[in-house]
Amino acid sequence: DNYNYCECEKCAHIDEEEGAHSGSIIRFVNEIAKRFPDKVISTLAYQYSRTAPKVTKPLPNVNIMLCTIEENRAKSLTGTGFEKDLAEWSKISQNILIWDYVINFSHMVMPFPNWPTLQEDMLMFKEYGVQMLFEQGYNAPSSEMQPLRAYLLSKWSWDPTLDANLLLKNFTDYFYGPAGAIVREVLQTQVKELQMSGKALTLYEPPITHIGGYLNPASLKWALQMYERAKKLPGITTSQIERLDMAAQSIRYALLEIGKSPLAGPDWYFNDNQDFYQKMLKDFVWMATQNGPKLLHETRLSPTEYYDNTL
Repeated sequence: DNYNYCECEKCAHIDEEEGAHSGSIIRFVNEIAKRFPDKVISTLAYQYSRTAPKVTKPLPNVNIMLCTIEENRAKSLTGTGFEKDLAEWSKISQNILIWDYVINFSHMVMPFPNWPTLQEDMLMFKEYGVQMLFEQGYNAPSSEMQPLRAYLLSKWSWDPTLDANLLLKNFTDYFYGPAGAIVREVLQTQVKELQMSGKALTLYEPPITHIGGYLNPASLKWALQMYERAKKLPGITTSQIERLDMAAQSIRYALLEIGKSPLAGPDWYFNDNQDFYQKMLKDFVWMATQNGPKLLHETRLSPTEYYDNTL
């Protein structure tokens, strides 16, 4: 998890010959793979080692775990530096696993409208002959829209050509019942406003980054009202109401984070909004304590700690 490649004379010489810092790694891993021909030896093409070597080819039992961590999730990976690297690796190896990332890992409950890019990227992976995928999100159904994201990713892992609108409708109508259309409208509005803002969507940025785009206070309050309206629809069941409340958690969290900043203008906490945000905080933390996630950041920050810190 860093860019501290070896700078010793021998490694530097190899990497210069190979035109990439992966050169010294692949030569080393190949030596290990020769000694264990009946085993798969996996190595990361990650950050400084993402670019393929020009000379040495990985042995057939060397697995290349190629990672997308740097990329903008508001756009497809097509035409990016990642596609260039994938194209080069695919010329020298048929043993590639893509390690892809599908949520914000510093704010795992924050709205993350990468919906269109999920399918686009999987289609590109297939084009280059990728046989293995690790789509890293959160490992329990309590981060932002995790059940829907897991459903779409699992469907497209088997067949990335399946129709996105049909899959989205199938899932939301089943999972949220009569509120399915409202959930789709909220998600589609977030996508539209992100695209209109022209801003990148990255894996560790704070919600305030998008206060002028899809996380503007007016849109967030509208989304919360839409979910409240959905809970009152005729025919809605208790379990569907609970699922809607979990879907609304991302909106509550974003409002709380945005409200901490004077950039929120009239919606800043200190502009006579204390009662609104105090209730929002209690609702968010109570629901997170009941249903998860256990952590709001990938390595820390329980809901209780978040409550204390926010106060």
